[in-house]
Amino acid sequence: MSVFANTGQDCCARSRVFVERSIFDGFVEAFVAAVKKLKVGDPAKAETQLGPRCIGAQRDAVERFLENARQTGAKFACGGARLHGRGIIWNRRFY
Repeated sequence: MSVFANTGQDCCARSRVFVERSIFDGFVEAFVAAVKKLKVGDPAKAETQLGPRCIGAQRDAVERFLENARQTGAKFACGGARLHGRGIIWNRRFY
């Protein structure tokens, strides 16, 4: 959860995982399965594990990173786009 705590908006958010080639595919499969189980939702609810970005500029920066990755040929195992229509915006402070 170190990369997901506080929606990755803190100075301790991890950005890399080093994995031996011999276990890479299995690691990616297990990691994606775990990420897909995360409860995305309202940060005021106890069951929520991942809330929205709270600063629009940070959200925009993440989207630029994703677009740059796309343009350089990166493949996304999951995610890669902003969530819409799933109750993601609860009040005007969140983006």
